[in-house]
Amino acid sequence: SRMATAEIVIPMARAIYPNYAKLKDNLKELTESFLIVLRTVSIVSFSFGFGIAAVSEDIVYVILGDQWGFAVPLVSWLGVFGTFAAIQSTVSGHILIVLNRERTVFVITWARLLVFAASVLTAAMLGNVVDIAMATALSTAAFTVGCLFYLPKVLPVPITRLLLEIFRVFLTALLMFAAVRTLHSQTISSHLTTLAIDVVTGASVFTVILGLSWIAAGRPDGPEKRVIKLISDRLGRRFGRP
Repeated sequence: SRMATAEIVIPMARAIYPNYAKLKDNLKELTESFLIVLRTVSIVSFSFGFGIAAVSEDIVYVILGDQWGFAVPLVSWLGVFGTFAAIQSTVSGHILIVLNRERTVFVITWARLLVFAASVLTAAMLGNVVDIAMATALSTAAFTVGCLFYLPKVLPVPITRLLLEIFRVFLTALLMFAAVRTLHSQTISSHLTTLAIDVVTGASVFTVILGLSWIAAGRPDGPEKRVIKLISDRLGRRFGRP
């Protein structure tokens, strides 16, 4: 579950770093660029992470087998952990390095390790492996919010905008999760079939709600607008006059 988001987010972060470096002397453009990256990472992370959490039962039975049924809640929480870990690395990684805040990155890294260790040890003493996964996910989410509150100190962006960017996608993912769990078929015996149905359901719900929230927000510049433009351009070339 962590790998699913990391395989996309890590290469994206590496590719965007040179663009950050070009804009470091123009904080306004750098901030706008960062906000687009943050929203893109949020969309990818929440859709994959919460999507995995929503279909964790079918994933476990299809990939691992019936004997691994006990791992279903573990996979769900690891999906949530992967979501916030990807966002946290985005808000406390390359953007701070470009702004010459390497010492801050160092402090954040060690603080994250301490919070992670404390949450894991506490959960291990008081609960089981599922509690450890839950503590890891929740502590990572809380730490991510803390990193968001630091960003206005180095970028000209209000914390309300940062939180709103994350919250809109978070709410979309939450509604997707609820829809998949609610509409999950209890009559189909094949886990592979229900997995396919749930993936289509989740992708459809997430896309529709994300699009509606983007329209309600006034259609700001971001990944949604760029994807629509890309699709429009390709359809225009395919069906337009030669």
